[in-house]
Amino acid sequence: MNSLKSVKNYIFCFIIITACLFICACSAKNEAEPVYGNNDEITNNTEGTIADNEDDAVVNTDKAGVGIVKDIATEDIATEENTAEDIEETSYVKEALNDDNVSSEFIQKYYDFTEQTAVHIFCSKSRDNQLYAPFNLYLAMSVLAELTGGEAWEEMQKALGFSAIDSNRTELNKAISALDKRYLNVGRVKIKNSLWLNDNIKYKDDILSTVRDKYGTEIFKGDFQDAEFQQMMTDWVSQNTNQGFKPDYSDLSYTGATFVALNTLDYYEEWITEFDEESTSEDYFTCSDNSKVLCEFMNMEEEPYSFLKGEDFISTYLHLKDKSNMLFILPDEGIEVEDFLRKEGKLADIIYNWANYQTTIGKVKLSIPKFAYADENYLNDTVKAIGINKIFDVEENAFSNLTDENIFVGAIKQASKIKIDEYGCSASSYTEVNLFANSGLVGEDEAVINLNRPFIYVLYKEKLPFLIGVVRNPLNS
Repeated sequence: MNSLKSVKNYIFCFIIITACLFICACSAKNEAEPVYGNNDEITNNTEGTIADNEDDAVVNTDKAGVGIVKDIATEDIATEENTAEDIEETSYVKEALNDDNVSSEFIQKYYDFTEQTAVHIFCSKSRDNQLYAPFNLYLAMSVLAELTGGEAWEEMQKALGFSAIDSNRTELNKAISALDKRYLNVGRVKIKNSLWLNDNIKYKDDILSTVRDKYGTEIFKGDFQDAEFQQMMTDWVSQNTNQGFKPDYSDLSYTGATFVALNTLDYYEEWITEFDEESTSEDYFTCSDNSKVLCEFMNMEEEPYSFLKGEDFISTYLHLKDKSNMLFILPDEGIEVEDFLRKEGKLADIIYNWANYQTTIGKVKLSIPKFAYADENYLNDTVKAIGINKIFDVEENAFSNLTDENIFVGAIKQASKIKIDEYGCSASSYTEVNLFANSGLVGEDEAVINLNRPFIYVLYKEKLPFLIGVVRNPLNS
């Protein structure tokens, strides 16, 4: 009996101790959890792409007393009464979740935007390896368009190619949902969007609610002079790029920024058919300046396989497990990448043909150099080149939909990185907008594609290109 009683006492004590530990763990998690929700998750949630973590939609206050608005509620954006029950899923969200077939009209205008901006970036300044995330820039410009009025709005509407903002919102949500969709339990395409507001500026609540509801935007408000708030921005970018980037925002203390728009891309996927490491061999790559570098080339031979040969290029692609594809475009020998890209409609047509399976089937012998590099672009001139100018004008008061303050865009920056090897491809990118206040097809039976000179590549999924790059020297990181 004494033994049985001792066992019961032990079990009772064990239960009490376990319960206490569980309560302490939950409390610690709540204290340490970032105010903007579970952005550090690696796995994707298709529904969460459009309206993330609605149960976190409250105003939080950090230890320094900084008020931060997270997923602002529609009725009252800056009170602690906002709870999950106050927030209803909008019709745009429901539509995007139920039907992620992006319209052909949206895809075509997005192809035009992608080509125009990519050509400007890659040709205006010939450099080493380059990388650009067009979808993230399009998303950033679409959100900014919501905040503008007057001639600035008309410029952005024309440049982005939409006739009605409502349809553009819906199509963007469908596009994000399509990119986020997972087919196998590996890999990810994760796109996140946020606004960071200065609590010294009075903003218009209704437009912030629109941006939050229609674009799944996470919204934060705090003191730009506060180091903890600056660190929150760094952490948000880091967590949503799989620790790919950790930008320093300490300069917000003296730049006078009124708000910062941030969005991110986090991508990883494995090839459907991995390269055989034993087939990887060294060979020479001819760089843009005609110098040669010795690189590791991955090699494969497949039949049947798709390729596309035009009058001045040859291309093929690699399948990845989430139904994304990596397209490789090799201009004919003697044709510079810049000259190839400057041909109007060329890049958009190639992407369109691949996305719509207008290719040739045959035997493909492919050699690809392994590469890993990062790139950084300042995109003010690129945005101006497609006809968006008013948002940079100090005197224009372009963002009248957001605030009565006269604010303007100071800098648009994008940083990206990518790596490919025998197993797959990983990439990340973030786009940052800082705003300030004014004080032809030829059939072939066989294709040999040796990417041993500068080439272009495109990562796309569901017909939507989300990363475009140029490799001029695989050894440059």
